[in-house]
Amino acid sequence: YKADKVPLLIIDSGTYTTMDVVTQNGFLGGYIFPGPQTFAKAFQDGDRLKGHQVVAEASDTLPHDTKTAMAASY
Repeated sequence: YKADKVPLLIIDSGTYTTMDVVTQNGFLGGYIFPGPQTFAKAFQDGDRLKGHQVVAEASDTLPHDTKTAMAASY
């Protein structure tokens, strides 16, 4: 943001794909998605996966912590 003075969506793809929004106010939040290999491996693990709470409702506020960013990306 400091270089171009425009709001940015920063995408970083690897083991996980992160999407973060940065504006003149700094980091607003973002989402964390499993990368292709991690996502595919989840199907191999099948019944051994632990359950987790899924965020079902939409929100106009971006997540700021890892657990919420991962759950909200689902």
